[in-house]
Amino acid sequence: MTYQAIERRAASREAPEPGSPASTGGVRAADSSPVPEVAFTTGQRWRQSIGKAPRQDLASIRAHFLRLDRDALYSRFGNVVTEEFLVEYVARAPEMETVFFCCWVNGHVRGVAELRRFEPARSAEAEAAFSVETPFADLGIGTALMEAVRIEARRVGVTDLYMCFAVHNRRMRRITQKFQGSVSFDGSDCIGRVSLADGAAARPGEHSAAR
Repeated sequence: MTYQAIERRAASREAPEPGSPASTGGVRAADSSPVPEVAFTTGQRWRQSIGKAPRQDLASIRAHFLRLDRDALYSRFGNVVTEEFLVEYVARAPEMETVFFCCWVNGHVRGVAELRRFEPARSAEAEAAFSVETPFADLGIGTALMEAVRIEARRVGVTDLYMCFAVHNRRMRRITQKFQGSVSFDGSDCIGRVSLADGAAARPGEHSAAR
C-alpha cells in the first residue's frame, strides 16, 4: 500500500459530516491572490523560484495546504479533509522523512512537491505528490516541481518514482507523460511511474512541450 492510500484512509476517518461547514467548503475559502499576468507555457519560468524546504520550516507549507480550495485538496489527498488533518499531516512529515520542495511567488508558497521513500526494503522506490493553489494552476509550476523532485530522487539513488492520483486528474497524467512515465489504472485511481534509471526520465520539452 502506498503512503497515498494510507493518507486517504486517515483522511476518510477525519472527514466532516455531510452538510457541515467543512464538507461544503465553509472552513476554507479559495485564495484570492492575483494570478501572475503572464501565463507561461513551460516550467522553466519557475525553476529559480523552487527550492528544498528546511525540515524546521514547515509553517509556510502548512499555510499553503490550508489555502487550498476543495478541488485542489481532493486532487492532492483523494478525499475531503479537515484543517486538523492538514495541520497534523504537516507536523508528522519529518517522522516520515518527507522532503518538501516549494515554489515561492511573492513571498508565499503557492506549490509544493513531496518526495518520500517507501519502506527500507524498497529504498530504490519513492512516492511523489504535488499540490498547486488553484489561481496558480496551469502555469507550469507542477512541471517545475516535478523536475526538482526528479533531480533529488536521482541524487539519492531512487530508480522508480510513483504517483497516485484520481483518474480525472488530467494535470498529473500530463506531467507523468512529460517525463516519459507510464500510467496504469487501479479502480478510480491512476498510478504513475517514472523510471529514473540511467537517465530514463527525460526533461520536459525534450519529447513534448511542458505546461
